[in-house]
Amino acid sequence: MNKLLLNNEDDINTLVIEEDTQLEIDFKNIEKDIHILVENSVLLNIIEISKNTKNRFFLELGNESRVIYNKFSVDCNDYIYVLLDGKYSNIKLNNSAVNNSDSCIKFLIEHNNINTESYLSNHGINNSTGNMSFIVDSKVNPSAMKSITKQESKITNLKSGKSDILPNLIIDLDDVEASHSAYISDFNKDYMFYMRSRGIDEKMAKKLLVNGFLIGNLDVDCINREKILNEIKV
Repeated sequence: MNKLLLNNEDDINTLVIEEDTQLEIDFKNIEKDIHILVENSVLLNIIEISKNTKNRFFLELGNESRVIYNKFSVDCNDYIYVLLDGKYSNIKLNNSAVNNSDSCIKFLIEHNNINTESYLSNHGINNSTGNMSFIVDSKVNPSAMKSITKQESKITNLKSGKSDILPNLIIDLDDVEASHSAYISDFNKDYMFYMRSRGIDEKMAKKLLVNGFLIGNLDVDCINREKILNEIKV
């Protein structure tokens, strides 16, 4: 598999992926537009670790192409647009985010051809007295018969901040499988009680719960897992 690295120093706005590729993205304190075109029958595996960004990602998938996108962010206000333009194209997008001030991440996944599939999972930790928002739109056009779109979003509040999840399903035909869920809460007190009863202090118990909630939503290798753990400070 081909491997590409993308960071602040790269003056790249458009990528055309013509063979199976792993793309690793590391952005900090930046605002960029990134256009990614995935050619027919190609697998693109994206691993992103970003902090304090305001980026706009535009992904377009060709016939039978597949994207696996694992995104971890801290204090980001990003926009991710996915166009499933090719038949049998599909995306699995796992997003884990930490908010220490105010953040809003927006997603729009548009199905534009037959038998396309999208699976979106958001896990957020609001570690602030500010606002954290996920805005999630899944749109299925009349041309996208027999498609599947599923979204699931959870935010856990650690402090007194306000959290919002706005899930939207925009469906223009009947022959579609579509679902969404949204859940905002504190950590389950039973989990905390169980760990405290096993001799784990409150600070470590909270750390373990936060790490598990965020990392458990991502499918990354050991190296990137350690990078992400080093960025989680709550």
